[in-house]
Amino acid sequence: MDNFDPQTRCLGVAGPGLCPASRAAITGTAEVIAGWLQEGIDLEADILPVIRARTPTIRISPIRTWGYFTDAVRAAHRQRLRQPARPQGAEKTSANPQLHFYADWVNADRYLPPSAISNSVARALLEAGLTSAERLALRGFPVPARKERR
Repeated sequence: MDNFDPQTRCLGVAGPGLCPASRAAITGTAEVIAGWLQEGIDLEADILPVIRARTPTIRISPIRTWGYFTDAVRAAHRQRLRQPARPQGAEKTSANPQLHFYADWVNADRYLPPSAISNSVARALLEAGLTSAERLALRGFPVPARKERR
């Protein structure tokens, strides 16, 4: 096995919760990892963080199959896909707390009243990189065109 093999990577991030007995037994179930990958689940973004989070301490009953992680891996994948894509590096840390409040409201899936976001707030959110034009439009707030100043 090499460092690029998905099972080797999974074993590498697993903590003490995957004891030596578990490691010996679990290697016979590599097809579970292959199945996750075929479903489109990302090794780096979904699988490895779940395995790392689920194995920090020694367990009373050993984990004997990668299938133990399946529900958590799928949930992490669904959660990641639900999150809106933000432009990388575009978020300004100097954005005021009120703008962060509006961004959290727009980027969440909870109820957002139609009158909650004004045109100026929408522009400020975009300029601060706290949300995307697509997300605003999805939530019912089309991005207004900027007026030319004379």
